[in-house]
Amino acid sequence: MAISEIELRYIVNNIKEVIDDIYYISNISLITKNTLILKFHHSQKNDVSLLISSFGICITKYKYSIIEDNDSLKKIKTDLERSKLIDISVVSGERIVQFVFQSIQGLKYYLIVELFGHGNIIICNDSHKILNILNPINVRHRVLLKPGLKYFPPPSREELILYP
Repeated sequence: MAISEIELRYIVNNIKEVIDDIYYISNISLITKNTLILKFHHSQKNDVSLLISSFGICITKYKYSIIEDNDSLKKIKTDLERSKLIDISVVSGERIVQFVFQSIQGLKYYLIVELFGHGNIIICNDSHKILNILNPINVRHRVLLKPGLKYFPPPSREELILYP
């Protein structure tokens, strides 16, 4: 069963309540080929672990061990460690979550999680140029998604109907 946009908005609002802009990413663990854990640290509060996968996101208290390695997600680790989560939102009308991080150098990174189809995890720079992508996309109804190109969300259902 797929997650709805309403459920996704509830989860995102919960994450916003728990992880404020004082937390920073202290560790990123790659669990499977499509799942990672972002561990957030705060000097005065308990650490928070955020599970991000191509099939869902949630705050978790469980400890996970690496099941399978994934070279495509390792770039996320180098770009995001020690950065702060400054915003998180759901793209209107979509099952897409966009995390906005700021590094200690002041650079912004976007971690985009698409929760439809086979799912996807994409990291972009501040101009939405794709730095890394879990599942590159090359389909008729969507702009090509691969490293080096600009990220675009999928066309709306109305666009698909009007322009088949």
